[in-house]
Amino acid sequence: MATIVKHIPTGRRFLLVGTGHDAYHPEPSTMPPSGVRQISEDGQNALAAVCDEDGAIYWCETKELKVESVDGHTPQEILAEKP
Repeated sequence: MATIVKHIPTGRRFLLVGTGHDAYHPEPSTMPPSGVRQISEDGQNALAAVCDEDGAIYWCETKELKVESVDGHTPQEILAEKP
């Protein structure tokens, strides 16, 4: 089953490999390096692993991706099918 996604900011197309998440929380620090923003609260990002035509894997935030097709069918075609 192949899922093709479009990276919205760049317009590039990728193969969806899998999904995951990134969690972070602030670390106590006495003096952050100049110009480094302190993280003030906990958080998570939904991520997707995608690969390009050479098989190189990249991690993207899921909000930056749009599904174009699954096994050659658009999401509209798949969701319009009757059970």
